[in-house]
Formats: sequence, structure tokens, C-alpha cells
Amino acid sequence: MSLPERSKLVHDIRSEMQKVLGFLELLCAEGGDPLTPKQQRYAENARRSGANIMDIIVQFEKQREDNTANK
Repeated sequence: MSLPERSKLVHDIRSEMQKVLGFLELLCAEGGDPLTPKQQRYAENARRSGANIMDIIVQFEKQREDNTANK
């Protein structure tokens, strides 16, 4: 996979993950219809997992930028 293809893939994944995380933030926020404790736990777990995936994406992008700068 070429560098431009990888860059586009990372951008696309990051964009979609940001949408999912935004939805989960709204779902977990107080003020809307209350979630059951079980639903709240599931939503929080999904939000944390999504945040971990975003961290991995950011690390991947930083590594790619560092590798590009060193060439």
C-alpha cells in the first residue's frame, strides 16, 4: 500500500471513529433519556475502547510522519 493510500485510510478511519466517539459522548451525557446501569456500562466501555483506538491511530500517524521526515 502506498503512502498516499495509507494516509487516506488513516484519515477515513479517524473521521468515522470521531463520529462514533461523539455519539457515545452524547449517549453517556446526562440530560437526555436516562440509560439503565447496564446500558451506561456498555456505552462507557464502548467509549473507552473507541478512545483507545483513536490513541493507536494518532500514534500510527505520528510514526508515519516521523518516518517521512527522516527520509
